[in-house]
Amino acid sequence: MNESAIITGLFSNGLELFHLRKPFDNIYTTAKLLKNIPMQFHNRIVIHQHYQLINDYKLKGIHIKNNNENIPNNCNIISTSFHYFSELFNKNNYEYVFLSPIFNSISKDGYSSNFTLSELQKAHNNGIIDNKIIALGGITPNNINIIKEIGFGGAAVLGYIWGR
Repeated sequence: MNESAIITGLFSNGLELFHLRKPFDNIYTTAKLLKNIPMQFHNRIVIHQHYQLINDYKLKGIHIKNNNENIPNNCNIISTSFHYFSELFNKNNYEYVFLSPIFNSISKDGYSSNFTLSELQKAHNNGIIDNKIIALGGITPNNINIIKEIGFGGAAVLGYIWGR
């Protein structure tokens, strides 16, 4: 699989933003992947580790796993991930946040949804879910309209794309 060609193809076909999350890759492997993606798309890439690459490749920003991470100065913190409604009260510290798993995960066996559809709708009605919240987990063409109807700001797709 030529990963950089696939990522470039996704961008060429309308992908707005790409989160580069490869927790088991070292910095050199990550840098090599970035070198093979055309520079015109670098400002649409958010990285989840090896934050020092952000300036070398003029990336959009970083996604942090927790606030205790060693983050270099002048890094644009873009996003983080939450798994419970109670965490969403910190959403204004970020451009957007992922909430997961909305549906049962495709990429992680046994990683089941934390939410019912009625809980999600109630959270939207109460202003907890809004355009800053990106749905993640089990997103497919069969349920993407539910994400729109509930009022999420968007959807992140992982297992459905990479599983193909």
